[in-house]
Amino acid sequence: MRKPHSVNIGYVTERKAKDPIGGHVVIYDRNAGFDCDADYRWIVMHEPTSVHIAVSSRAHAYDLMKAAAGNLNELGVGACMEAPDAD
Repeated sequence: MRKPHSVNIGYVTERKAKDPIGGHVVIYDRNAGFDCDADYRWIVMHEPTSVHIAVSSRAHAYDLMKAAAGNLNELGVGACMEAPDAD
């Protein structure tokens, strides 16, 4: 499926991540029903890790999505993947 997250509530758009971790970088709109505990309306999320950043403007969300699709460290995914397990 080309846009696998397009059926999710609050979906706006997505790009496939070029990073070796893979997945997709997706923009969600909290005002369209996407449930996320965040301070801002627009959520840029890496699927499947759910690492995300909330931003205040749609334009900023698009810029961040484009950058993160090329390098997931823009969202902090690399740091999340390297974090030690809390056992």
